[in-house]
Order: sequence, then structure tokens, then C-alpha cells
Amino acid sequence: RTSVPVKLISTDSSGRKVIHAEAQVELSHTVVKAVKPLSALDLDVDERKMDELYAGNQLFHGTHFQGILQIIRSGAQGLHAAVMTDASPKNWMKNPLRSTWVGDPLLWDCCFQLMILWCRKFRNLPSLPTGVGGYQQFVKRIPAGIKEVIIQITAITNREIQAKMDLLSEQGKLLARIENYRCVMDASLDQAFQNNCLNPS
Repeated sequence: RTSVPVKLISTDSSGRKVIHAEAQVELSHTVVKAVKPLSALDLDVDERKMDELYAGNQLFHGTHFQGILQIIRSGAQGLHAAVMTDASPKNWMKNPLRSTWVGDPLLWDCCFQLMILWCRKFRNLPSLPTGVGGYQQFVKRIPAGIKEVIIQITAITNREIQAKMDLLSEQGKLLARIENYRCVMDASLDQAFQNNCLNPS
């Protein structure tokens, strides 16, 4: 097993390097045995579909990032949704090192989008992610096609939500888990969502 430090860095207009995120990645030659998936949550039928979810200002994601097919059920405890992520790395970057993803970044982003939608419906506020405690994958690579996401809300304060997320195959096999997802809720984010663009620096 090898531990690799990773940082996401950009350079601003003045040439200053800005660290946006950092993590410690544990690489292994063997796949970790899957844990038990999240048990059934007390959720209500929802059935909001893609066209409704990406309309208006609920989300700010362009076509390339629109992977949520449907929210199946939702409630105060969390939600259950279907997502589709089958784009290959060549559709995301020039000269990718692999022809398929090991871990699918659009699948992760769909999980974060779902939390934005949950915060809007159950807290009436927009939100953005601030951190993830851990990500563990139980397969060598995430398969293309339809997946299901089950999110369990684990803690709520006035401005922050914490959650656990299970990423499953369409047949219910646990593919990966995100632990201690954290997001901040703030009414001022509404304007940024409506602008749907980055402000020039």
C-alpha cells in the first residue's frame, strides 16, 4: 500500500498559486472488501426527473455535468437517486493516461449536486461542499451506466450539513462510499447560482 499526497492548485491573475483542496490517497494492489450498505431510510416517494432538476436556478451545472436521472425518494433522513455516468476520460481531458476511469469524477459530483438539492428542499437554502472525510472504493473501477446513490444525513447545524453517501450499481452492489461529506448553506449562494458563471478575478 502506498500513500500519496494530492493537491488541487490553480494560479490566479497575479501569478499566486492557490490551493483549493488537498487529500492523502491510499493506493493498494488489492480491492478492499465491501462493507454493509446503508440500511433503508425512512424516505417518501419523490420522482423528480432530470429536466425538472436542472431547470431554473436549483443547480448551476452545464450539460457536461448533468448526470442525475431521477430522485427516487427523499426525506429528512436523506435521499435515494439514480444517476448516469458513462463518459470516458477522453471526453474530459486531452491525452488521458487511461481509457476508463478508476473512480468516476462525475459520479462524485452528482453526489454533491444531490446534496444541493436536498438542502434546497429540506432547509430552503443553497449549499456548496466544504470537505470530505474519506472516500473508499470496493471495486477496481467504477462501471459505466446507471448507478444509484443513497445519502444519509448524519448531522445538522444552522449552516452545515454532514452526510454519508453510498454509491451502488443498478443491481444494488456497493461500489464505493463517501464518509463525512460536509457542506455549508448560505442564502448568498443564490446569486452565484443565478449568474451561472465564474466572476473574473
